[in-house]
Amino acid sequence: MTAKNIHEAIGNAQKKIGVLTKEADNPYFDSKYVDHASLVETINPVLAEEDIVLTTAVQVIPTATGIASVVEVHMELVGDKYDDLPDEERRFISRYPLPNTDNPQKFAAATTYARRYAPICVLNLPCVDDDGNFSSGKAKTHAGVGIGAAAALQALKGR
Repeated sequence: MTAKNIHEAIGNAQKKIGVLTKEADNPYFDSKYVDHASLVETINPVLAEEDIVLTTAVQVIPTATGIASVVEVHMELVGDKYDDLPDEERRFISRYPLPNTDNPQKFAAATTYARRYAPICVLNLPCVDDDGNFSSGKAKTHAGVGIGAAAALQALKGR
């Protein structure tokens, strides 16, 4: 069934994707995370079924106090059948603030993190550790949130 708008299509995709499994190891924090490659491998086919194209891009936006860098997550319904929809029903854009830093390694690390977690947040996908507790029913799920909403709003103030 064809979705009526981007929000309905995202909802359909959420139901199909389900729970993401944290399988990549982070030796520095002795933890696991959802790596970008497995995220894309998991969500892109489902998004394609719903006629959604997802892209991420680093943008520099003017603010009242200078400039801010953000990762923008673009989700758009594609195909001739959506051409007559107004932009707000065909597109969804979310911004994930990046830290102000002159250190290129820190900026690249933050960008990589944002590209991984911003789509998880936009799609509101739960993530679990694959430590055996999930399949036994003992694990708790955690939303993949990289920053708080208050921090995001603060970073975008003055746009």
